[in-house]
Amino acid sequence: MLEIITFIYLCIQSYYDSKYMKVPIFINNIMLIVSLILYIIDKTNIEYFIISIFVIIILYIMYKFHMYGSGDLKALVIIYLNIRAEIDTAIFLLLCVMLIANIILLIFHKIIKNKNNRVAYFPCLTIGYFLIMIGGYYFE
Repeated sequence: MLEIITFIYLCIQSYYDSKYMKVPIFINNIMLIVSLILYIIDKTNIEYFIISIFVIIILYIMYKFHMYGSGDLKALVIIYLNIRAEIDTAIFLLLCVMLIANIILLIFHKIIKNKNNRVAYFPCLTIGYFLIMIGGYYFE
């Protein structure tokens, strides 16, 4: 169920990102808070928390180097927190989503030439997340 909610969240944010090149902060923050609460309830192992903090720090560093925007950072953290798998599998699936999203972004960038030469990233994340979901890796 959480996977479907995450997908709906990504679809809503994709609409706003493709239309306005920005996403509603309110939706991001609500989804992030819900994801954090559910993650804390679900993961009782201290090992998961420590590794998750490192993953989030790495994503934050990528944001600080302008690889992603703040909305994209929150979306990546939400995706990571909502992956219901062992920690190593969750990291691998997050990397797969990011890889697919970046490949799609490159393709969109070559196809769509707009005046700012910018392409919305949320639709790419949504496609990457969807492909991982239907790939069967997501459900245990």
